[in-house]
Amino acid sequence: MDRNDFFQTSDGAMIYYEDRGRGIPLMLVPGFMCTTRFYERNVAELSKKYRVITFDPRGYGLSSKTLQGNTLKGHARDMKELIDYLDLDGVVLMGWSLGCSAISVYAEEYKEYRLSAIGFIDAFISPFAHGDWNGYKFSGYKVKEYISGRSLWFRDPETYYQYFFDTVDCKELTEEDRKWIVEEISLTMPWTGIELHLDTCHTDALAFVEHFTVPSIVFAGNSRGIPASVSEEVCRRMKCRHQYHYFDHGGHMFFYSDPETFNRLVDEFIEAEVK
Repeated sequence: MDRNDFFQTSDGAMIYYEDRGRGIPLMLVPGFMCTTRFYERNVAELSKKYRVITFDPRGYGLSSKTLQGNTLKGHARDMKELIDYLDLDGVVLMGWSLGCSAISVYAEEYKEYRLSAIGFIDAFISPFAHGDWNGYKFSGYKVKEYISGRSLWFRDPETYYQYFFDTVDCKELTEEDRKWIVEEISLTMPWTGIELHLDTCHTDALAFVEHFTVPSIVFAGNSRGIPASVSEEVCRRMKCRHQYHYFDHGGHMFFYSDPETFNRLVDEFIEAEVK
């Protein structure tokens, strides 16, 4: 690793990224506290056919632990600057979990700039919203309860990390998986992570999917933390051409536990809708 593995944003943050393969650019945005490593079982295969870009968003992994710009709009701006830095065109932009909120804000703020398609991987979107579809534990604007719960990150990080696994609810994870996952998510500091997560909860990014015009694909899982009803609501709001795929196994990390199926569906989508 060296300086060439990072790019510097317009406000000075250093963003770690990986750029592998050739062809149609596929940018994969990780979920909250997560990093490029979470996509390791996908990039190896997909980069045989596509140019796959992964990165640690601001505050995560090896990237800067900033005290500013760590909002959805800030993350969207970082994505635009990375896309410009790499001079990518016709990007298939896919996000996992909170990353779905980030790419929704990107599409809204920059009018789907340089995009050819959008992908949602088990969306965590409009978490505070009211509605029968929203199974998030703090839905209905339970802000005080939310803030009290997040304070656990400072007081007892080990228990907080267990909350991450409870939310992911992936029974296929091994003890070795759990070990590296804790190592990766512990690289996100509470002060930078909470700012982004609370901003996400307050942002009605679900409203933005109604404005999508490029083809989209929506994947849903079966975890306790992120019910499939959220992704189903995303599809109900979409007016663009889109696909929906449900995984009844793998919890919130089905793309990791069943990479063969996930990678095949991504490839088939790009072949059908982008090429």
